[in-house]
Amino acid sequence: MLVIRLNGSRPTRYGIRLDGDYPISQLKSQLSNLSGLSIEQIGFFDITSSSCLRRNLFMDNNQTKIKQLNLRELLAYELSINCSSYIIARHRRLERQERYLSPMTRHKIIFFGQPILIPYNNTEDKITNKDIYKIIFKQLERLLRKNNDLSYISNHAFDCDDSLKEKYPFVLKHVNEDGKKCSICTWNRFCLGCSFESNNEEFNFTDTYIVIEWESSAYYLRYLSHREQVNN
Repeated sequence: MLVIRLNGSRPTRYGIRLDGDYPISQLKSQLSNLSGLSIEQIGFFDITSSSCLRRNLFMDNNQTKIKQLNLRELLAYELSINCSSYIIARHRRLERQERYLSPMTRHKIIFFGQPILIPYNNTEDKITNKDIYKIIFKQLERLLRKNNDLSYISNHAFDCDDSLKEKYPFVLKHVNEDGKKCSICTWNRFCLGCSFESNNEEFNFTDTYIVIEWESSAYYLRYLSHREQVNN
């Protein structure tokens, strides 16, 4: 069972062995004891083939027997107790295709990595675009190669990558659930997602989903996928 925390620390895998006739509530209680999170702070999710994060509704029924569970690894995210809703962010990069049938297929869309869950409470003080960037960067920081780690490398690729000079090697964009179309523009605009900058403007909550879009150079030079390995 994999637990992902909001503080950006490396995910932790827990092994729990219980009788199959026990209800799921027993499993949640054991996980709470091991992780130090309250049961209310633990949410179970599934990740689809396109890296979309969806709530595992099967796990919300506490009376379900453990033996009825799928034997694959369960995925749990830490939840914020004072949060009314969440934004789901997933990694995306685009590869230009030489041949395409329409503007929507001009790029090959590639999803990768672990989706990020962002607490969003629209009843409190406004959340700015800068806040969203900071939350995402905090959860990603352990996966990024530091700029000063590259200072000794004399490679033209590094010199040409403007994103290395910026604080964030990615841009955030508004998208719909499938992560392939904009949640703001109409379909005939063929928009893959409107970007928003890290500034003090209030975040425009158009949908539950955004993407963390990486330029190819930033992805290959900064993103360290092997650091996604978990603590056992």
